[in-house]
Amino acid sequence: TICTEQTQTQAQHDVQNLQTALSQRRAQGLPVQYFAQQFLQVQTLLAAEKYPKDYVAVSNKAGTATQALNLMQAAAHQLSTFKTTIALMGAAHLDVTAMQMLYQNDQQALASATMPLDFQNLSVLIDAQYQLAVVHTTEAIPYITSAKFSALEAQVQQLKTYGMAITAYQKRLNAD
Repeated sequence: TICTEQTQTQAQHDVQNLQTALSQRRAQGLPVQYFAQQFLQVQTLLAAEKYPKDYVAVSNKAGTATQALNLMQAAAHQLSTFKTTIALMGAAHLDVTAMQMLYQNDQQALASATMPLDFQNLSVLIDAQYQLAVVHTTEAIPYITSAKFSALEAQVQQLKTYGMAITAYQKRLNAD
């Protein structure tokens, strides 16, 4: 019947979309083992189904997995930004121990998430952690600046002990 053909065509299309999303996430190096199993399952179901309600169920299952894979990509991008922020904080000699632990927990959550809501919740969590990292970094800027300024003063004084002319450097330090 026409209804069966339409739902079958839609299910085929949705399974193809899942395959595409799965291939893309795999190429990005994301943890897609669960979704690879889901793909095999919906592919098997698609071949075995005969009724419109069954094809609709296949479409729904494939659509949910595709949505989760797309949200996985967004969460992975956020996680990458968070990792970069942690590295910058470390380069500024800030204590990043807690942030690194949060990052590792987020990596595990990314690998174990299976549903769109899991990835949405993870994205919200990563965003909050990123904001916290930014706040900590911003609060530390005066201390970092002071430490760098003190180090520069010490280097200028060291130049003086070597008999170098420091007048120009000293004027700039005094101006700062």
